[in-house]
Amino acid sequence: MARQDDTEVRVAVVGPFSGPRAAWGELLTRAAADHGDPGVVWEFHDDRGDADAAEGVARALTAEPVVRAVIGHFNSLGAARALPHYRRAGLPVLLPLATDPDLLASGGGGALRWCPHDLGQPAAIRRAAQGLGVGTLAAVDDGSPYGRGLAERFAALSPDPAATGQALVVCGTHHGAADTARRLRADGHDGPLFFTDDCAVAEFADLLGDQASSARVVRLRGGPHLQVEAAFAALVRALRS
Repeated sequence: MARQDDTEVRVAVVGPFSGPRAAWGELLTRAAADHGDPGVVWEFHDDRGDADAAEGVARALTAEPVVRAVIGHFNSLGAARALPHYRRAGLPVLLPLATDPDLLASGGGGALRWCPHDLGQPAAIRRAAQGLGVGTLAAVDDGSPYGRGLAERFAALSPDPAATGQALVVCGTHHGAADTARRLRADGHDGPLFFTDDCAVAEFADLLGDQASSARVVRLRGGPHLQVEAAFAALVRALRS
Protein backbone atom coordinates (compact mmCIF):
# COMPACT_ATOMS: atom_id res chain seq x y z
CA MET A 1 0.00 0.00 0.00
CA ALA A 2 1.37 3.39 -0.95
CA ARG A 3 2.18 5.72 1.91
CA GLN A 4 -0.10 8.73 2.17
CA ASP A 5 1.59 12.03 1.33
CA ASP A 6 1.92 13.89 4.65
CA THR A 7 1.35 17.19 2.86
CA GLU A 8 -2.10 16.17 1.64
CA VAL A 9 -5.25 17.07 3.55
CA ARG A 10 -8.07 14.59 3.09
CA VAL A 11 -11.63 15.92 3.25
CA ALA A 12 -14.79 13.81 3.21
CA VAL A 13 -17.51 14.99 0.82
CA VAL A 14 -20.78 13.38 1.94
CA GLY A 15 -23.97 13.53 -0.06
CA PRO A 16 -26.48 11.67 -2.23
CA PHE A 17 -24.37 10.38 -5.10
CA SER A 18 -26.84 7.63 -6.00
CA GLY A 19 -30.57 7.05 -5.69
CA PRO A 20 -33.41 9.54 -6.14
CA ARG A 21 -31.50 12.42 -4.52
CA ALA A 22 -28.46 12.13 -6.79
CA ALA A 23 -29.28 15.33 -8.69
CA TRP A 24 -28.30 17.21 -5.53
CA GLY A 25 -25.12 15.18 -5.11
CA GLU A 26 -24.01 16.39 -8.54
CA LEU A 27 -23.68 19.89 -7.08
CA LEU A 28 -21.09 18.54 -4.65
CA THR A 29 -19.10 16.61 -7.24
CA ARG A 30 -19.01 19.60 -9.60
CA ALA A 31 -17.88 21.93 -6.83
CA ALA A 32 -15.13 19.53 -5.78
CA ALA A 33 -13.90 19.39 -9.39
CA ASP A 34 -13.95 23.18 -9.56
CA HIS A 35 -11.96 23.53 -6.36
CA GLY A 36 -9.15 21.09 -6.87
CA ASP A 37 -6.05 21.97 -4.89
CA PRO A 38 -2.67 20.20 -4.87
CA GLY A 39 -2.84 19.87 -1.10
CA VAL A 40 -6.46 18.73 -0.79
CA VAL A 41 -7.86 15.28 -1.56
CA TRP A 42 -11.65 15.02 -1.79
CA GLU A 43 -13.08 11.65 -0.68
CA PHE A 44 -16.66 10.98 -1.73
CA HIS A 45 -19.02 9.12 0.57
CA ASP A 46 -22.56 8.30 -0.55
CA ASP A 47 -25.39 8.64 1.99
CA ARG A 48 -28.16 8.58 -0.67
CA GLY A 49 -29.84 11.48 1.16
CA ASP A 50 -31.04 8.92 3.73
CA ALA A 51 -30.76 9.60 7.48
CA ASP A 52 -29.82 6.00 8.42
CA ALA A 53 -27.16 5.89 5.71
CA ALA A 54 -25.89 9.30 6.79
CA GLU A 55 -25.33 8.10 10.33
CA GLY A 56 -23.58 5.00 9.00
CA VAL A 57 -21.19 7.16 6.99
CA ALA A 58 -20.48 9.31 10.05
CA ARG A 59 -19.75 6.23 12.16
CA ALA A 60 -17.34 4.91 9.54
CA LEU A 61 -15.54 8.25 9.14
CA THR A 62 -15.04 8.65 12.87
CA ALA A 63 -14.15 5.04 13.72
CA GLU A 64 -10.60 5.56 12.40
CA PRO A 65 -10.40 9.24 11.50
CA VAL A 66 -8.25 9.83 8.42
CA VAL A 67 -9.97 12.98 7.15
CA ARG A 68 -9.44 16.46 8.51
CA ALA A 69 -12.93 17.83 7.79
CA VAL A 70 -16.33 16.95 6.33
CA ILE A 71 -18.35 18.93 3.81
CA GLY A 72 -21.98 17.78 3.69
CA HIS A 73 -24.31 16.15 4.57
CA PHE A 74 -26.75 17.48 2.00
CA ASN A 75 -30.00 17.18 3.95
CA SER A 76 -30.80 18.24 7.50
CA LEU A 77 -32.26 14.92 8.69
CA GLY A 78 -29.04 13.11 7.81
CA ALA A 79 -26.88 15.90 9.21
CA ALA A 80 -28.75 15.77 12.53
CA ARG A 81 -27.98 12.07 12.88
CA ALA A 82 -24.36 12.48 11.83
CA LEU A 83 -23.32 15.57 13.79
CA PRO A 84 -23.04 13.93 17.25
CA HIS A 85 -20.48 11.46 15.87
CA TYR A 86 -18.38 14.19 14.27
CA ARG A 87 -18.49 16.30 17.41
CA ARG A 88 -17.31 13.45 19.60
CA ALA A 89 -14.43 12.87 17.18
CA GLY A 90 -13.57 16.56 16.99
CA LEU A 91 -14.12 16.53 13.23
CA PRO A 92 -15.29 19.91 11.83
CA VAL A 93 -18.26 19.92 9.45
CA LEU A 94 -19.31 22.46 6.82
CA LEU A 95 -22.99 22.21 5.85
CA PRO A 96 -23.60 23.80 2.44
CA LEU A 97 -27.32 23.03 2.03
CA ALA A 98 -28.76 21.78 5.35
CA THR A 99 -31.57 24.29 5.86
CA ASP A 100 -33.48 23.11 8.97
CA PRO A 101 -33.41 26.12 11.32
CA ASP A 102 -33.31 23.85 14.38
CA LEU A 103 -30.34 21.80 13.20
CA LEU A 104 -27.70 23.73 15.16
CA ALA A 105 -29.99 25.17 17.83
CA SER A 106 -28.78 22.83 20.56
CA GLY A 107 -25.21 24.05 20.21
CA GLY A 108 -22.22 21.78 20.56
CA GLY A 109 -19.98 23.53 18.05
CA GLY A 110 -17.93 21.92 15.33
CA ALA A 111 -20.40 22.68 12.52
CA LEU A 112 -20.98 25.69 10.29
CA ARG A 113 -24.08 26.14 8.15
CA TRP A 114 -23.24 27.81 4.82
CA CYS A 115 -26.75 28.69 3.64
CA PRO A 116 -29.95 30.40 4.77
CA HIS A 117 -32.46 28.28 6.68
CA ASP A 118 -36.06 27.33 5.99
CA LEU A 119 -37.77 30.15 7.87
CA GLY A 120 -37.29 32.37 4.83
CA GLN A 121 -39.31 30.08 2.56
CA PRO A 122 -42.84 30.92 3.77
CA ALA A 123 -42.15 34.65 3.47
CA ALA A 124 -40.64 34.28 -0.01
CA ILE A 125 -43.58 32.24 -1.28
CA ARG A 126 -46.09 34.65 0.25
CA ARG A 127 -44.40 37.55 -1.55
CA ALA A 128 -44.46 35.66 -4.84
CA ALA A 129 -48.12 34.77 -4.36
CA GLN A 130 -49.05 38.36 -3.57
CA GLY A 131 -47.20 39.51 -6.68
CA LEU A 132 -49.43 37.21 -8.74
CA GLY A 133 -52.57 38.40 -7.02
CA VAL A 134 -52.99 35.08 -5.20
CA GLY A 135 -54.78 35.29 -1.87
CA THR A 136 -54.86 32.40 0.58
CA LEU A 137 -52.19 29.70 0.35
CA ALA A 138 -52.41 26.18 1.71
CA ALA A 139 -49.69 23.60 2.28
CA VAL A 140 -49.59 19.93 1.29
CA ASP A 141 -46.72 17.48 1.57
CA ASP A 142 -45.39 14.42 -0.19
CA GLY A 143 -45.59 12.19 2.89
CA SER A 144 -41.84 12.24 3.56
CA PRO A 145 -40.50 13.32 6.98
CA TYR A 146 -38.86 16.28 5.25
CA GLY A 147 -42.07 17.28 3.50
CA ARG A 148 -44.21 16.91 6.61
CA GLY A 149 -41.83 18.97 8.71
CA LEU A 150 -41.67 21.74 6.15
CA ALA A 151 -45.44 21.76 5.66
CA GLU A 152 -45.85 22.40 9.37
CA ARG A 153 -44.15 25.76 8.83
CA PHE A 154 -46.94 26.64 6.39
CA ALA A 155 -49.72 25.04 8.44
CA ALA A 156 -51.37 28.33 9.45
CA LEU A 157 -51.84 29.45 5.85
CA SER A 158 -55.15 27.66 5.26
CA PRO A 159 -57.39 25.04 6.89
CA ASP A 160 -58.44 23.45 3.57
CA PRO A 161 -55.50 22.28 1.46
CA ALA A 162 -57.67 20.28 -0.94
CA ALA A 163 -59.93 23.05 -2.22
CA THR A 164 -60.06 23.02 -6.02
CA GLY A 165 -58.72 26.25 -7.46
CA GLN A 166 -56.83 27.21 -4.32
CA ALA A 167 -53.12 28.01 -4.49
CA LEU A 168 -51.02 25.30 -2.85
CA VAL A 169 -47.48 25.07 -1.55
CA VAL A 170 -46.18 21.55 -2.23
CA CYS A 171 -43.57 20.58 0.38
CA GLY A 172 -41.28 17.62 -0.14
CA THR A 173 -38.32 16.13 -1.94
CA HIS A 174 -38.16 16.99 -5.61
CA HIS A 175 -39.30 13.51 -6.66
CA GLY A 176 -42.07 13.41 -4.07
CA ALA A 177 -43.23 16.93 -4.86
CA ALA A 178 -43.44 16.12 -8.57
CA ASP A 179 -45.48 12.99 -7.85
CA THR A 180 -47.77 15.01 -5.56
CA ALA A 181 -48.27 17.71 -8.19
CA ARG A 182 -49.20 15.21 -10.88
CA ARG A 183 -51.67 13.56 -8.50
CA LEU A 184 -53.24 16.91 -7.60
CA ARG A 185 -53.76 17.77 -11.26
CA ALA A 186 -55.20 14.34 -11.97
CA ASP A 187 -57.65 14.83 -9.09
CA GLY A 188 -58.84 18.09 -10.59
CA HIS A 189 -56.87 20.70 -8.71
CA ASP A 190 -56.43 23.61 -11.09
CA GLY A 191 -55.01 26.30 -8.81
CA PRO A 192 -51.45 27.67 -8.80
CA LEU A 193 -48.76 25.39 -7.37
CA PHE A 194 -45.72 26.66 -5.49
CA PHE A 195 -42.80 24.39 -4.59
CA THR A 196 -40.18 24.58 -1.86
CA ASP A 197 -36.44 24.81 -2.42
CA ASP A 198 -35.71 21.10 -2.66
CA CYS A 199 -37.26 21.35 -6.12
CA ALA A 200 -34.69 23.91 -7.31
CA VAL A 201 -32.78 21.41 -9.46
CA ALA A 202 -33.03 20.95 -13.22
CA GLU A 203 -34.29 17.37 -12.88
CA PHE A 204 -37.50 18.65 -11.26
CA ALA A 205 -38.69 20.18 -14.54
CA ASP A 206 -38.16 16.82 -16.27
CA LEU A 207 -40.16 15.07 -13.56
CA LEU A 208 -43.06 17.52 -13.89
CA GLY A 209 -43.17 17.27 -17.66
CA ASP A 210 -45.89 19.42 -19.22
CA GLN A 211 -46.68 21.04 -15.88
CA ALA A 212 -43.19 22.51 -15.48
CA SER A 213 -44.01 25.76 -17.28
CA SER A 214 -46.52 26.76 -14.60
CA ALA A 215 -44.49 25.63 -11.58
CA ARG A 216 -43.17 28.30 -9.21
CA VAL A 217 -40.16 27.16 -7.20
CA VAL A 218 -38.51 29.08 -4.37
CA ARG A 219 -34.73 28.80 -4.29
CA LEU A 220 -31.76 30.05 -2.30
CA ARG A 221 -30.57 33.44 -3.50
CA GLY A 222 -28.31 32.91 -6.51
CA GLY A 223 -29.27 29.26 -6.71
CA PRO A 224 -28.09 26.28 -4.62
CA HIS A 225 -25.03 25.71 -6.82
CA LEU A 226 -23.60 29.06 -5.72
CA GLN A 227 -24.04 28.12 -2.07
CA VAL A 228 -22.16 24.87 -2.64
CA GLU A 229 -19.40 26.53 -4.68
CA ALA A 230 -18.91 29.19 -2.00
CA ALA A 231 -18.74 26.56 0.73
CA PHE A 232 -16.02 24.62 -1.08
CA ALA A 233 -14.06 27.80 -1.78
CA ALA A 234 -14.24 28.83 1.88
CA LEU A 235 -13.09 25.41 3.05
CA VAL A 236 -10.12 25.37 0.68
CA ARG A 237 -9.07 28.82 1.91
CA ALA A 238 -9.36 27.67 5.52
CA LEU A 239 -7.28 24.55 4.87
CA ARG A 240 -4.57 26.57 3.12
CA SER A 241 -4.27 28.84 6.13
